[in-house]
Amino acid sequence: MSDDLREGSGARGLWIGLAIGSPVIAYGVVGLATAAPVGRTLAVGRWAAGLLVLHDALVVPAVLALVYAVRRWAPLRVRPPLVAGLLGTALVLALAAPGVLGLGNPSGNPTVHPFDTTVATAAALALVWATAAAWGACAVWGGLSARRRPGEAARGTARERRRSR
Repeated sequence: MSDDLREGSGARGLWIGLAIGSPVIAYGVVGLATAAPVGRTLAVGRWAAGLLVLHDALVVPAVLALVYAVRRWAPLRVRPPLVAGLLGTALVLALAAPGVLGLGNPSGNPTVHPFDTTVATAAALALVWATAAAWGACAVWGGLSARRRPGEAARGTARERRRSR
């Protein structure tokens, strides 16, 4: 294993995710194959394949373009909160889309969606952006007070300060 993977670049998280996620996926596939008719299983497989194509053809390029634009035009201090707010917005909208669009509403059962999902989605988005704004404000105002005066020595990165202790 190379040194950069041992430094914590995410390899441990990948293996933990695979160890937890693979059995869960296998359980779902086996459950679908044994409990549903073959036609239904094939329909779910076609739907999942279409979802993967949609993800790779539309979602990934859109996210990459958005992150590129943020990295290119946003000030350095507000990039992380801005990217987090945009990705949080995408997550909220992806999770809320079926309810907002009224998909899966069976007729005659008002308890499936007992409240207005549009209001809940707006509240979740307000929470995401309030958090991102607070984070951005802390980054900007905290960064203003941490600026060095002319002639003051650089303090180094956080990693360098930890090593010097």
